[in-house]
Order: sequence, then C-alpha cells, then structure tokens
Amino acid sequence: MALKQKLEQAAFELGQARALVTEKQTEYDRLFKLVACGAKSAKSPKLVGKVKPEAAPTVAAVNGNTGTATDEIEQLLASDPKKEFSYSDVLTRLPSVKKASVAALLFRLQRKNKVLKTGRGLWKTTKLI
Repeated sequence: MALKQKLEQAAFELGQARALVTEKQTEYDRLFKLVACGAKSAKSPKLVGKVKPEAAPTVAAVNGNTGTATDEIEQLLASDPKKEFSYSDVLTRLPSVKKASVAALLFRLQRKNKVLKTGRGLWKTTKLI
C-alpha cells in the first residue's frame, strides 16, 4: 500500500473515531445530567425473578416519631454515638431525602454544634449518651 493511501486510510479512521467520541460524550453528558438532577433512567433494569430489597426502616419509624429530616438525621447519629456515619449510611435510613439535602442538613447541624465532621463524608454526633 502506498504511503498516500495509508495516510488517507488513517485520516478516514480518525474521522470515524472523532464521530464516535462525540456521540459517546453526548450520551455521557445526558446521563450525567440525569444523575445530577436525581432523575430516574427511562431504561431501568427489570428485576426478573428477584425480590426488591426492602429499605431499612428510618429512625423515626422505629422510634414512632414523624419528625423532620433534620430530627431524623440527628436521631440516627445519636443512636450510636461512637460510630461515624457516611452519607450513604444516612441515605439508606432516610431514602426520601436527597443526598444534597442530607449534606446541607448535616452542615446546618454542624453549625449548631450538634454533629461533628470527623473526616471526608464522615459524621458523628456530639452528644454522648
């Protein structure tokens, strides 16, 4: 194959690769926006023959209280004063609250000196029982 033909072939393959990258980047951006907004995917996987795992009961449900999300977070952290809770720990107990809201509420509780940030994404109560 002549050098000119190799160059033309490489240029053609490069054009195809760029088109594929653009397509994949557009798909990634669309999915990222869905995740960032908290939207559910239109194509959620179907659970065939599997049982959906039940969400852990909220602290308020266990205690019989129906307080605000802030109260529930505070109760959750106070339920085990020595344990450090991550955002995912709080979200599993409070599935109706969004992650951004949990973070904002934890920082609000920190300003009120009710919780302490012990590390990146780790929180514990300041109350000792």
